[in-house]
Amino acid sequence: VGVRGRWVAGVAAGMALVLATPVTASASVAPVPDSTAQVAGGVYALAQVGDRTIVGGTFTRVGGKARGDIAAVRADGTVDPLFVPATNGKVDALAVSEDGSTVFIGGRFTTVNDVPRANLAAVDAVTGALVESWQADTTGTNPDVKALTVVGTRLYVGGRFGGIDGTTRKRFAALDAAAGTVVSSFRPRP
Repeated sequence: VGVRGRWVAGVAAGMALVLATPVTASASVAPVPDSTAQVAGGVYALAQVGDRTIVGGTFTRVGGKARGDIAAVRADGTVDPLFVPATNGKVDALAVSEDGSTVFIGGRFTTVNDVPRANLAAVDAVTGALVESWQADTTGTNPDVKALTVVGTRLYVGGRFGGIDGTTRKRFAALDAAAGTVVSSFRPRP
């Protein structure tokens, strides 16, 4: 038996020893029930803003409070009563500006807070009020936004779209996070 054969036999013996050693497992139930807000529907996106978790999806209520596909849950598990944006469709993606003042919403919707927005919008991180000066609508056949991330001053947007903010961009684009305008130097070829 050569070196390789002894090595294989040694590894096999070591694995047998590890796998044969009994492991004790335990579990316990917390005496205090979890008080996290219950969601009446599906959750597809999460983002953290300070001690609040922004939740996006397809739901009508969170923690017993009416909410239109987006809500904020505080660290104690209760719904933030000040954050009340609403979309008329599914929220698939969320991102937060570097300074934490703005929440970007992506998905498949045509309005945010009853104002026309095509699948992408920006809202105030405290109140959920639409940032009306920020608009970067997507276009195409059945367009939607599936992914968002902020890096520095850029908001990267991914999804099924043929254009964004009046500029041809297929599936992937970079926007100036403050203005919502397309970063013309970013031209990937997905």
